[in-house]
Amino acid sequence: MIEITRITFTGTGSGKAALNRFHSSFVIDHSGFRLLVDAGDSVSRALLKSEIDFNSIDGIILSHFHPDHICGLPSLLIQMKMSKRKTPLKIFLHNTLFEDLRRLLVKTYVIPDRLNFDLEFIKYEFESEFIIQDDFMIRAIQNSHLDKYEYFVKSEKISLASSSFIFSLSGKKIFYTGDLGDENDLNLLDEVKIDVFISETTHIEPGQIVKTAEDYKSKTVVFTHISPEIEPQVIEFVQNHTGKPAILTAFDGMELVL
Repeated sequence: MIEITRITFTGTGSGKAALNRFHSSFVIDHSGFRLLVDAGDSVSRALLKSEIDFNSIDGIILSHFHPDHICGLPSLLIQMKMSKRKTPLKIFLHNTLFEDLRRLLVKTYVIPDRLNFDLEFIKYEFESEFIIQDDFMIRAIQNSHLDKYEYFVKSEKISLASSSFIFSLSGKKIFYTGDLGDENDLNLLDEVKIDVFISETTHIEPGQIVKTAEDYKSKTVVFTHISPEIEPQVIEFVQNHTGKPAILTAFDGMELVL
């Protein structure tokens, strides 16, 4: 039996609020596990619009702590509580971010002991592959997106953890860049082949993304994290592209089946 992987792009906007795009999030369905990747502002509404039941989410993985990737999480947990969730929820995050998340939840009155369900926090390390299911694994790679905050590390006690992810699913590999610092972050992989290359476009030029994806023999490139200012440029680039790899401009609610 061939395992089908489905990706639903629930939020494809950048950090700048827009009427036509929710903030960053997408859902991977594979082998009976439903994983939400990032949980930006309004993620609860984004899931509703894509007709995804809150309580069908088995796990959430967080790339970094910018508001457009994390600030919808407390509200989503409350929505799960109000909809009578009973099953445990796994939250995957870099080990240096655990205390920050715990404080964020408590300060917004999302008290784990008062939820109807258990939260299981799974702390990952960079470059260490961790298992979701037997045929569903993830490797997180540190990128430079948050390096600009290095000056504040000691005074504000913040973490610079910002992850790109490689998802390995039944022999297929999906790369999600997350938000990047510069084009050098596209070349952090030691993989020979990436089947699907999902990249943000706010900080990286589309042409550079495609060139890198070609180096990794990608069949499909998906542009996401699209700001209102660059949306016309991204759409025009995709329309003018010919040949391989196939390029898609993600939109909220778009589904990709592998």
